[in-house]
Amino acid sequence: MEFIDDNLPPAPARILDAGCGNGELADRLRRAGHHVTAIDIDPALEGPSICVADICTYQDDPFDVVVFSLSLHHVHSLEMALDRAAALLKPGGTLLVDEFAYERADAAIADTYFGVAGSLARWREHHRDLHTGATMIDAITRRFTVDTLSRVPYLHRYLENNALYDSESVLGFQLIATSKESVMPVIRTTRYTATVALAELLTRRAALIDRIRADHPELTETRLTRLQDGTYQDIWHWSSIQDLENVMAIAPSWPEAGAAFAVTTDATAETAEIIDER
Repeated sequence: MEFIDDNLPPAPARILDAGCGNGELADRLRRAGHHVTAIDIDPALEGPSICVADICTYQDDPFDVVVFSLSLHHVHSLEMALDRAAALLKPGGTLLVDEFAYERADAAIADTYFGVAGSLARWREHHRDLHTGATMIDAITRRFTVDTLSRVPYLHRYLENNALYDSESVLGFQLIATSKESVMPVIRTTRYTATVALAELLTRRAALIDRIRADHPELTETRLTRLQDGTYQDIWHWSSIQDLENVMAIAPSWPEAGAAFAVTTDATAETAEIIDER
């Protein structure tokens, strides 16, 4: 906990505790004079000081600090979670990540964790659905300016056994990063031929747009135009390239996307950053 305390701006700072668990950290930071919003995806944790919400889609006013304390490895989409964290930080705001890299465990750590010799394979199977430390660090580095990255002991905290502090593998890492100054909005332009009447095309297109915006308000504007040769030019404005790529990765599995794509042919697309608007 000292890592979080030692790297916060002076109180009162506006802090988001993403994946707050039982809210112990958030409560302590509130007692220190900070304004803390604590969110967790688990409905069982809802209470007066904890809001049930998913960091991957969470909307709020900007924060001075976003904290992931042993929660980032659990998120269902690392890309979406960190994109939202970047969007929720004020320019120059601080990201604090206190995490562990399960892939760095050796046989001794696995045996200690399970209390049985020969447990390394079991350890890897037990943690295989979590994000690795390397994956988390890479995803953070692509979105933030990393100021410090330290490897620290971890298992002694999890097992509440300080005797392990000097002997365990260095599983933990603590990272301080700052938000990059600006994120360029982008336009995705798709040109295609429709195989159905305009009314049907508009209906299917609207259903897809509604599906996207239900979870991704970063789609800020769309415009459909018909060119002189009868083809359509569909222009979609996104808050950032990361937001666009997140949706493109998951949208093909949606029924609304399949229905819209099924009535277009000869589609070509390109993406461009918006440099200036007047």
